[in-house]
Amino acid sequence: MREVLEHQQESTCFQAELTDGLLNGEMRIEEHGRLLSVLRYRQGALHGEIESWHANGQLAMQQSYRDGLAQGVARYFSEEGALIREEQWLDGQLHGECCSFYPSGQLQIREQWRHGLRHSLSEQFYPDGAPAQRQSYEQGKQEGEVERWLPDGRAIDARGKAQSRMSKWTERL
Repeated sequence: MREVLEHQQESTCFQAELTDGLLNGEMRIEEHGRLLSVLRYRQGALHGEIESWHANGQLAMQQSYRDGLAQGVARYFSEEGALIREEQWLDGQLHGECCSFYPSGQLQIREQWRHGLRHSLSEQFYPDGAPAQRQSYEQGKQEGEVERWLPDGRAIDARGKAQSRMSKWTERL
């Protein structure tokens, strides 16, 4: 039996479709008449695209689910509409490349994931795109030394000491 359930709690309204007592179809969440989220269900489990919006109406997040598990690309946006994070999901686990971005759109962090664990290279960048840090992972465990740089490009050694400006200058000769 198919029915529509509506529930009001203070200024928040939930509206969902049920089939035989299970969420099945679209669930809408509104606050003060403004749409906050749309979630889609199949037989009680998240299934399909879900979306959420910021208070100003800009899209905040979109992600796909299949049979209750996150699947495919998830995207998160700032209140201004800029992409701030993009993640790859497989069967409910991070899997593939995940990136975070500065408000300018410049890449901030790029990580590789495999079945929910960091794997391969993880990189961080300064707002101008210069490298800040690089670390390798193998099935979630750090491999080797962390490489770090100052914004001017000078390397930082394992003791936290910056490469001298003179040696950085002579490298370019």
